[in-house]
Amino acid sequence: LEADELRQFFAKLPDTPMWSPTQLALAMALTTVQRPGEAAGIEWDELDLEAGWWFLPASKAKNKRAHRVPLSPQSMRVLELAKLHDRGFGAVFPSKRTGKVMTEAALGRAVARSQSIFGLAHFTPNDLRGTGATHLAQLKTPGHLISKLMNHAEGGVTNRYNQYDYDDEKRAAIEAWGQRLDALGLDDALEAIGEVIQRRVSSRWWVGAGANID
Repeated sequence: LEADELRQFFAKLPDTPMWSPTQLALAMALTTVQRPGEAAGIEWDELDLEAGWWFLPASKAKNKRAHRVPLSPQSMRVLELAKLHDRGFGAVFPSKRTGKVMTEAALGRAVARSQSIFGLAHFTPNDLRGTGATHLAQLKTPGHLISKLMNHAEGGVTNRYNQYDYDDEKRAAIEAWGQRLDALGLDDALEAIGEVIQRRVSSRWWVGAGANID
């Protein structure tokens, strides 16, 4: 998505009929530039909120490589809103029906159902990952750093010898990306989504939503 398309995405996201954790999972995938299925499947015990890191275990990574993802202030805002939905079952973005972690397929269905509301050319949740990579490049982020942020395997002799973790550089890049997202409307979208979540929490949304939740 180009800059003007991202503005429209954020302007329309709160208006979609999506379950709020679904909206937040899409925002998390976008702010972290991670695979949408991995972002949707985050559990609270994978997060160090004090230090600002998400530790993706190898067992849940598509490429079976453990990954350490820096959390920008924008990702932290997403998590603050997600915490309001937490019913103590571990899922950051719970399914409304079961309370278990959301799936990538659920994200895809939600986006497909809301395409007419977004008013954009067809896109999928995984296109948000490509969007992040492209905008990071526009922000002059080196290619090898984008690769590390996205948990891509890197070959070659140099990469086998170079054990530097690039944590500081990864955090600086993801924070620059977060600032661009806010400038394009992410902060306004999260504020609107947060208002909906507050109303749902006040109405005790989880009562009757599934035997595994209440």
